[in-house]
Amino acid sequence: DAQAAGGARRRLRLQRDDVGLELTARVVVLAGGLGARAPEFPGPTRRSRAGRRSPWLGLGAVLPDAVEHGGWLAAPGRVVMACGGPSGYAGSVALSGKRRDVAAAVPAASLDGRSPAAVVADLWSAAGLTPPPGLQHAEWRVTPPLHHRPRAVAGWRLALVGDAAGYVEPFTGEGLTGALEGALDLADLLVRQPGTWSDDTAARWSDRHRHRVATRQRTCRVVGALLRRPRALGAALALLSRAPRMATPWLRRMNAP
Repeated sequence: DAQAAGGARRRLRLQRDDVGLELTARVVVLAGGLGARAPEFPGPTRRSRAGRRSPWLGLGAVLPDAVEHGGWLAAPGRVVMACGGPSGYAGSVALSGKRRDVAAAVPAASLDGRSPAAVVADLWSAAGLTPPPGLQHAEWRVTPPLHHRPRAVAGWRLALVGDAAGYVEPFTGEGLTGALEGALDLADLLVRQPGTWSDDTAARWSDRHRHRVATRQRTCRVVGALLRRPRALGAALALLSRAPRMATPWLRRMNAP
């Protein structure tokens, strides 16, 4: 409730169907994922540099009884990526109990009249790989448009964390990493000033988020843009195969503690 701005606590109303609950809190943390919106920041997210929203969507599913085939799905913890350039890219990794996680980023138009399973299968086939069995029977999740960026990541006694605070294509696990780092940073900030809140608090959280999480997101944007350009990607891979040390600065940046 934005009307509580300036007060010692903030009102929050939880609603599900016809059941509602109203409560107050010293600080509200919005960590509702990609589709979460704060009342202070209504309307569309910021425009991209091209002046329009990203038309890409994320797809995800868990195959409950993944079958090893072709050898490339055999190694636990091994991430397999299939890059289709402008058509998108898909990845797969083994989970516990013979389960397999499959995810992809694709243009929204590719889903017109087609199922997520068919789109992902085409990405694997285009990369010369046999699609994992069970795609057609999986329960697929589709995200809102990628590259969500809210107008701000903090309001009065309100802080946004995780995907709610900004989202890019998390092909390297950066989404989860950013959410965990953001939660730890916010907890540290609030512990240092228990029960108090000021305009400076919101500014400091925005600054921490920009320097820690947003830096990782910029790296994801660069790699994501490269993946959509087959010629540039091919040239980059050819160069790195001859001089692998050139990738060291990027790897250190993406895996920095």
